[in-house]
Formats: sequence, C-alpha cells, structure tokens
Amino acid sequence: MRRHQVLLLAILILPMAGCSLVQPENEPPTEAEADVDCEWTAVRGVAELIETVPDSERARFRFYPGDTEFSASMADSQARKGDEFKVVLEIPDPISCGDPRVQEMQPLEPTD
Repeated sequence: MRRHQVLLLAILILPMAGCSLVQPENEPPTEAEADVDCEWTAVRGVAELIETVPDSERARFRFYPGDTEFSASMADSQARKGDEFKVVLEIPDPISCGDPRVQEMQPLEPTD
C-alpha cells in the first residue's frame, strides 16, 4: 500500500513541476550578501519586455506590481518589446542582497 501512495504522489507532483520559459539562475551569494541577513520573497505578477540586449540572449523586463526591473535569459523565445509574461520573481529584502531572481516565467496568453 505504501508503494502505491509514493507512486501516486510522484505522478501528481511531476506535472506541477513542468517546464517554464526561463530557468532559474542559481548563483552563490557574494561575501557582501553573506554578511547581510537577506530575506527573499516570491511575488507573482506580470512582466513587460522593455528591451532586448543586442548580441546577447538576455532581455530586460519591468515587473508589476512594483515597477521592479530585472534581466533574464530569453534564448528560445521569439518575444518582442512590449510582450507580457506571467512571472514569479524573488525580490530581496534588503535590496542590497542582490538582484531580483526569476523563479518562473511564461508568456501571457491573450484573452478575448
């Protein structure tokens, strides 16, 4: 019976862990970040593509709520300036802890 529960749990979790357009960029904290007591908060919102970085696979975005700007890799995307995305963004407190980090990012589907 226990084996069936584990298998059922695995089957339920796998679809929720699906792929996203942007993969998280995990970087070790710098020495300055390690000295500060940092707290990261995951915030759901919408990000607008404001600029693609020339000769790079990166782009700059403006995240709402809060007008927070961040950059992310857009290697496999045909996105253009003004396109919007559903985003889960990790925002540091205090801001000196580092740049916001993307947890999840998917194109925002148009509605009728």
